[in-house]
Order: sequence, then C-alpha cells, then structure tokens
Amino acid sequence: MAPLSRDLTAGGYGWGVGKSLGLGFVHPDHANPGTTLEIEVLGTRKPITLIPESPYDPYNARLRG
Repeated sequence: MAPLSRDLTAGGYGWGVGKSLGLGFVHPDHANPGTTLEIEVLGTRKPITLIPESPYDPYNARLRG
C-alpha cells in the first residue's frame, strides 16, 4: 500500500454515515476512488480507502433508521 503523501489534516467518526472519516492530501497518482493507502495513527499504520465523494447524509436518513 502506498502511504498518504502528506499529513491527515482532520479526522473523526461520522455518526451520520457510520464511518471513521479523514481529510488529507494524496499524490495525484494515488487519488482514484477505491485506492487503498496507509496512514499512521499513534505509531500504528492503518489502511484507508479513498471514497469518490463526501458521504454526506442531507436528510439524516441513517440517524432516523
């Protein structure tokens, strides 16, 4: 897996979408949706998968079940 080319700039758990989310910069060669990369979190390397767009839930459908 290719490493994230720069630091992760933000991250947290997205309760509305049920996923851990992060925002960071990747090299254009690795910027295709579905690409698996690695980041380092507190000294441990973790796999990540790039998604095609924001997992925004405008109607809060996931929260309402």
